[in-house]
Amino acid sequence: MLEENQREHRDLISFLQINSVWFAGAGGLVAIFLSALTMVRLKQKRIRHKTSNLNLIVVGLFAGVVSFASAYKHLAFFSGDDAGVFLYEAIPAIDDIDCNAPILLVKWEPDSKKPTAWRCPTGVAFNINSPTPFLPWGSYEEGESSKLNEVMTILMKNAVKIEKRRHLDVIITS
Repeated sequence: MLEENQREHRDLISFLQINSVWFAGAGGLVAIFLSALTMVRLKQKRIRHKTSNLNLIVVGLFAGVVSFASAYKHLAFFSGDDAGVFLYEAIPAIDDIDCNAPILLVKWEPDSKKPTAWRCPTGVAFNINSPTPFLPWGSYEEGESSKLNEVMTILMKNAVKIEKRRHLDVIITS
């Protein structure tokens, strides 16, 4: 039943997941703005900078910067159609990546000879079953791999394309 609901509402779920990242970025900007506004108001009123006031400002600035940076890096990584989730444990041929997680986030450029960018979750991961899992800034390792590029090229050459047409999944082999 859960799987049927997920399939039926797949587009809505994707829409909400993408918007949650945008809201995290906007919330970060609001936190930065409110912290800066609080600092300016305290200075204008010449209120002594008590520790509690400064702590509130510092925590707000830190939370805002982390939230905004996480959202920005996520949206930049998943811009375009060639980024997604790769089941890292399934392919033992990639030996130039040290990742203990079962998945890798991959940004592959099909016509490029440069190494493929990857991210390995090391901490918290949100929406892990979605096509674009959200890894907050600082909870992943990242790098580039030429072996991953070779494996992705081979996999994509042999992949089957699935198109959605009027609530039907159509498999197109080439």
